[in-house]
Amino acid sequence: MKQSAIIRKFLGILAAVLLGCLPAMAQRNVHGTVTDPSGAPLAGVTVLVSGTTNGTITGTDGKYLLSVPVPCLLEFSCLGMKTATRAFNGELELNVRMEEDAFFLEDVVVVGYGTAKKSSLTSAVSAIKGEDLLKAPATNVSQVLAGRLPGISSVQESGEPGLDQASLRIRGSVYGVSYIVDGFPVSSINDIDPADIESISVLKDGASAAVYGLQAAGGVLIITTRRGGTGAAKITYNASLGASMNANFPQFMNGPQFAYYYNVAQMMDRIANGEISGPDAYVPYFTQADIAAMENGDPADGWDNIDYVKRVFGTGYTRKHNVTVQGGGERAKYFASFGYLGQDGNIDNFDYTRYNLRSNIDAKIAENFYFTLGVSGVYALRSTPAYASGGSDSELGYEAGWFSVARQTI
Repeated sequence: MKQSAIIRKFLGILAAVLLGCLPAMAQRNVHGTVTDPSGAPLAGVTVLVSGTTNGTITGTDGKYLLSVPVPCLLEFSCLGMKTATRAFNGELELNVRMEEDAFFLEDVVVVGYGTAKKSSLTSAVSAIKGEDLLKAPATNVSQVLAGRLPGISSVQESGEPGLDQASLRIRGSVYGVSYIVDGFPVSSINDIDPADIESISVLKDGASAAVYGLQAAGGVLIITTRRGGTGAAKITYNASLGASMNANFPQFMNGPQFAYYYNVAQMMDRIANGEISGPDAYVPYFTQADIAAMENGDPADGWDNIDYVKRVFGTGYTRKHNVTVQGGGERAKYFASFGYLGQDGNIDNFDYTRYNLRSNIDAKIAENFYFTLGVSGVYALRSTPAYASGGSDSELGYEAGWFSVARQTI
């Protein structure tokens, strides 16, 4: 018994010693130098243990020192550089050479009648890639720009199919935005399929938009559509289905409820005005016969109990399809796109259908002789009843409230 107790005590002490050594064995200092593609040291690079907040920043000489667990992944990140990930397995020194991020430094931005790299821009220009536009569902370009670019305010003025485009303002200007598509001025961009766009640049100050003169007083929005590339033909198909419905509708009273509260309100008004002495003297405006007629289901008697909101407003659906073909060789490149958009409104007979066709061809005929062809076409059909989506109950011709559309529909 005494011997077994000694053995247990010895094993307990040994286990405690081993457990105490584990943290010291699991941590190790790693140091190194972070450089740019030319080999120059990079200052301000964030070095983090992946998935943790344990990290440090390189000094002016590009060097860092960090205590990390073994093994682990180290992430090196810096503005203008691609994030680099390296596996650490216990070596004392880990040097990293980072690569430039083309999105920040080499991205070509359309400015006026030319292009420039983001790294050399000095005027107020914002840009967004076409692939980023497709991350959010939208039926037209103006909707997609909401909240995507600094300095642009976007207000959607209607939800009616075919008229749900947003009104754009740059830096709060009272003047409208000028639109340029592939070098040509256009009056609207709402019929362009977002899947056809390569990039969008926004010229926001006088220095960047001066080349367009007075028509650029409200800023300029430049759209560049997609073009062909070198390689085998690449076919892409995108489809989406969306639903729209009215939210946060108030709960309206039905016919008998309205009649009851109307009678109560009228009775209290007449008592307060001294027209009657009390509830017993009140003659109801809506009688029990009227309320019974509301509930008998026969509209021929002039009374009904229909939920007009539920009857008029339903669920709308949006369908989008887009097929693109892109390819070419060294001397000729091509891009073709066909798109379909179908919208069914929340109210019957408010529908919108749009077909988009676009083709861009670039060819090198001879040395210093190039041929470029761009073709686009849009066919759109908007179907509405014989009244506006806002409607009016007023005989004077002015808007009398959103609920009037239900009355017109019925």
